Amino acid sequence: MRIGIDLDGVLANVVAGVYEMTRRHYGVDVSAHEMVAWSAWPAPIKNTREALRFMDEAYRMCLVPPMELDLAESVRKLRKKHRVCIITKRTNGSHCAVAKWLETEGIVYDSLVFADHRESKFIYPIDVLIEDAPYTVEEVKSHPLATLLLIDRPYNRADRGLAANAFVVSSVKEAAALILEGVIFDD
Repeated sequence: MRIGIDLDGVLANVVAGVYEMTRRHYGVDVSAHEMVAWSAWPAPIKNTREALRFMDEAYRMCLVPPMELDLAESVRKLRKKHRVCIITKRTNGSHCAVAKWLETEGIVYDSLVFADHRESKFIYPIDVLIEDAPYTVEEVKSHPLATLLLIDRPYNRADRGLAANAFVVSSVKEAAALILEGVIFDD
């Protein structure tokens, strides 16, 4: 099976990196802010463009922690039986830093795809996508042969309306366990 795994919000806690960049740039601690809406960045972050710039800088400055403990082990277990493709919509300015982050965190994969921000990740040859972006809930409905494992986050809880091929999981570790134990998928 071919497993696609998103980067930001799934593997990498880029929000923590953005918040640290905000503290460094503006001298304001926004770490208590919880993102409850997609792209709803707290003041003083001016807009999404600035948040994306802070994301790039956070990766370059090694300020992005992993989302979970034992993340690399969960991905390694998946890769023993399946092909793993990291699919991200990171900006061009962060490609080298992202590859370095994956290496530093010990996350093994078969391919790394930097997708265009306008295209669905389901256009790539994957059977399963582990993702946190709320818009993928709608996208998977047009791809009935693919499966979405949506990592539960505060910003993707509203109006989920899950398709039959979409499931909510709490973590990459849980997603890996469901795949490896054949609970959702039969090999």
